[in-house]
Amino acid sequence: MATKAIRASYLWTVDEMVVAQNHHLRGQSQKVRWLRFVALGSMIFVLFMLLFRQGIFNWGIAALVGLAYVGVLVNELMRHPKVVERSARRLFARHADQNKRVTFVIDETAVSATTEDVDESRTLWANVQQVRETDDGFLLYLNKQLFLWIPRKAIQPQSDVERLRQIIANRGLDNR
Repeated sequence: MATKAIRASYLWTVDEMVVAQNHHLRGQSQKVRWLRFVALGSMIFVLFMLLFRQGIFNWGIAALVGLAYVGVLVNELMRHPKVVERSARRLFARHADQNKRVTFVIDETAVSATTEDVDESRTLWANVQQVRETDDGFLLYLNKQLFLWIPRKAIQPQSDVERLRQIIANRGLDNR
């Protein structure tokens, strides 16, 4: 027996885009991010100690290692919430779906999304690789970078949030 589909509807604003992007970036492994800093910092320290100790200090090697460390720093700075918000606002200005109503219809087989006057799509649960629940909503990942954002406040009635969790669990998707 098929159950009634879950409906979620909200206005797609730049603020929603920023919230979704911040949750997406926050989900990247914190351990891996700090490990890069520690490992690269240790490598730089050991390299300089070896170069000075052996008397073969080379500015070319030092510059190359320093450049790698700057690359890691720039990568981390690009994830700062203010930078994410600024880039999201620029990206949002080019979207055809800005300030449009987005409606999701979710059932046991698929997630259908409709944006008023713009687009309609249907994604089978088999194409969803991962689901991450946050305090503000759900990120449904189609790959590592492409995701659907369903805000918790858009799901009405709120009892349907638990039904969505159950559908996710039944599909065997990671919900962290």
